Amino acid sequence: MKASDFIAKKLSQYTNHVFSGQGGSVVHILDSLSKIKNIKIIPSQNEQGASLAADAYYRSSGKIGVVIATSGPGILNTLQGMACSYYDSIPSLYISGAPVLGSIKKNNKLLKLSNFVYTPHLAGISDQLPKRIFKLITDNINRFTNNDELINQASIKKGY
Repeated sequence: MKASDFIAKKLSQYTNHVFSGQGGSVVHILDSLSKIKNIKIIPSQNEQGASLAADAYYRSSGKIGVVIATSGPGILNTLQGMACSYYDSIPSLYISGAPVLGSIKKNNKLLKLSNFVYTPHLAGISDQLPKRIFKLITDNINRFTNNDELINQASIKKGY
């Protein structure tokens, strides 16, 4: 069983609709989802629309809104809907593809980072969250310019 088949099967236990953008890095998950009879893939003009539709889907149905977006700019385009859901405590799931490893330039530390999701659920909701995120980003920029290893995990002990 492919990982995308497993993910699609699991998603079918929690929702009947998936909202998606387009892109090469999500072909496998969209193909696997298309084979699940009780899931309907709702293609969107762009990822922003998909993210807002997923938010509205939960508000109207009570089922989790799921967004599938391609890597890079695709997942970034979901930020408006993601922020909308976050601030109103709307459950949502964002799945992004990853670039093909063969296309990643060797010796580029930024592109070798593991996928990393930073959420209040991992970090602990607090007034300090924006400062912690800013510190993580700032530290990584400094590390990158000094050719040091980048941080790809949240650590409350380190302040983020």
